[in-house]
Amino acid sequence: MAILSANINNDFSPSTNITRHFDWLSRTVSTFNSQMRIKYKGAEFAEGQNNNDSSLIRITRDTRGNCRLPAKAGITSFTKANCEISCEVDAGMSIESNEIVRINCAQGYGPDSNNQYEAKYICNQGSWFDKEPKCVKLCPPLKKEHLKFECIHGGEPVSCDTYMRQGTLAKFRCEEFYRASYDPISYSDTTRCLVGGVWSERLPTCSLICGLVNQVNKVEATLMYGNKTTYGEYPWHVAIYLYVAKRYEYICGGSLLSEHFVLTAAHCMFDPSNYVKFREDQLKVAVGKGKRDYYFKERYQINSAVLKIFVPETYVGDGTRYAEDIALLQTYEIFKFNHFVLPVCLDRYGSVTFRKNMKGTIIGWGLNEEGTLSDELREVRLPIMPIVECRREFKDFLQFLTSDKYCVIHQNGSGTGRGDSGGGMTFEVAGQHYIHGIVSIKKTDSNIFSAFTNISIYTSWIYNTMRKPVSKNTKECGIIGRTSHPLRKRESNVTEAASNNEVVPYGKYPWHVAVFKYMEKGELLRICGGTLIHEQFILTAAHCVWNHSNDTKVAEKEILVACGKYHNDYHMSETHQQIRNVKKIIVPEAFTGRITNYDNDIALLQTDEPFELNNFVLPACIDRTKPPFTIKPEEKGTYLGWRMTDKEGEKITYLKETQLTTLSIIKCRKKYSHFIKYLTMDKFCVNIENDFGPQRGDSGGSLTFPYKDRYYIRGLSSIKSRDEAEFSVFTNVSTYVDWINAEIEIALVFN
Repeated sequence: MAILSANINNDFSPSTNITRHFDWLSRTVSTFNSQMRIKYKGAEFAEGQNNNDSSLIRITRDTRGNCRLPAKAGITSFTKANCEISCEVDAGMSIESNEIVRINCAQGYGPDSNNQYEAKYICNQGSWFDKEPKCVKLCPPLKKEHLKFECIHGGEPVSCDTYMRQGTLAKFRCEEFYRASYDPISYSDTTRCLVGGVWSERLPTCSLICGLVNQVNKVEATLMYGNKTTYGEYPWHVAIYLYVAKRYEYICGGSLLSEHFVLTAAHCMFDPSNYVKFREDQLKVAVGKGKRDYYFKERYQINSAVLKIFVPETYVGDGTRYAEDIALLQTYEIFKFNHFVLPVCLDRYGSVTFRKNMKGTIIGWGLNEEGTLSDELREVRLPIMPIVECRREFKDFLQFLTSDKYCVIHQNGSGTGRGDSGGGMTFEVAGQHYIHGIVSIKKTDSNIFSAFTNISIYTSWIYNTMRKPVSKNTKECGIIGRTSHPLRKRESNVTEAASNNEVVPYGKYPWHVAVFKYMEKGELLRICGGTLIHEQFILTAAHCVWNHSNDTKVAEKEILVACGKYHNDYHMSETHQQIRNVKKIIVPEAFTGRITNYDNDIALLQTDEPFELNNFVLPACIDRTKPPFTIKPEEKGTYLGWRMTDKEGEKITYLKETQLTTLSIIKCRKKYSHFIKYLTMDKFCVNIENDFGPQRGDSGGSLTFPYKDRYYIRGLSSIKSRDEAEFSVFTNVSTYVDWINAEIEIALVFN
């Protein structure tokens, strides 16, 4: 695609790129006589040569010398070059001589050209200059779990996430802590894109390397109640914490099975005082721990909320003598593996044989020689005893020795005790540790043996449960929270009707956010409302974070946000409140406040740290479907605010809700024509009855609608007329879904 140009010296030979001169060439070529010869791509051709000349592609021409655009597989249409009107042409149509077109290919196809971005084709008196337009099959993107790819085409790196051209070479390898299982016939770590859009090699499956003991310098300090472990030595051990009296307290151990599943004992999940199962939001798990204390931060420690507790349906604790004492916890976080956070192996197919008197490793923070829970993780190696022999040996404990158990014999005063429940017993096979049991129960007045849940009986239940995890997306948004206690309504101010001006029980709407600003004297004043839509992002009105005196954003350091708030006052501490600084304020570039009549009145606040999600702090949903679900005319949505007044005109200091009726922007413009300049196309209106609606200080609050058992945010309180209290204007969130998604993605990637 080049012509040798002027040779100034012998060091290099410049060439002219013909593709950059197609327009001139197309105008010129038709004026040459039929015998004029043109050098192109190192080959000579002449119009009028015999049919064996392959450099000029002849097609059926009409009497005017036009070229018919081919209709072949992969071609969708063509686009005329140097065109301003009606530029797209369908396959099968004709173009005039000297016209240039670019080819448009269907997904999975690309132009038959070395440079797909300069794939131009010239019609020359009924023939195609160089080659006939054609789309060729591309190779599909390379994606496989736990495989990493590097792709090269023409010596240059290309993205492996898009369709690739013939000749692209891809190198692949498994992520760290995974290994490839290859076809035994051939081994390769590269694959090439071949003609026809197929890859030359099958991709391997990457399997997790589980049960690896971290090879650290072991401390050989033999203790009466087990050996002290070195930090990170057993990277699958998990600490489980319960929120008690405003603190997370250690209750049980567990074992990491995958990126987001922890295995533990079922009895750890129940309150021993009333045998009610704990709620997910009461629990936390931590991996990468060496110290028992939740608040002792360690280098590789990762904490996670619990998304779902799974316990066998027939488990009833003491009622069936602790049979089926096994549980799975699905974590909110997806744990990223490293040398200090790795899962234990699970013998899915019973390939490992466990024999009498085999010694396994038990780790935990259970009782030490002083009778208190150990601050540091300890280990002990003890022998196992099959359940049949255990029943014969310990007849006084027979009723608790159910068929899904085996026994572990304590030695030299070392064994399991309170605080060790839920931890795993592992056995090393070929350098990897396999979990065989879970610490379950023991006789309270004896330190001779313990009963363990035999995991081999439950492998099917474990795998079936892990195969159907709870969707994080369905759990994380639009769920009305479980309230800690229904707050009593003020009798003189609140009606029984739930549709207007209702006191909100604490935690009912866990997505509502209070936005505070530091004032001149350093005091914090709540200036607006907001809505949590992501663990690190809050949606509010742009004018809430806008300095109207100089038309710029306020500084991030001036803003604080609070979730889990019930009262208006920042200084009134509440059980589940979480306070965060604002790391970044994001507003649309087009927002200029009053200058453009509050068009684009929407903002995102990125917090410095993510909120810890629980039943009192959860995001609202955003409808990302195209088109969004329909809100019927005059449909009622739920609005929350602190500045709504009660019937007697008294300002409210605690959160209230009311139902507001929507009004389309078209109807709103007709009804309130005097306010029309503020009724931009990104807005809608709501009717307000009895002054139960947004007031100053509640801007940025959300209007949500229930849909399929979840609450979706569709509006942000924006502006209202000072002269009329019967309507208010909201920013239509549906208009900004793409902007919201893009800004969150950019912020998370680059910040």
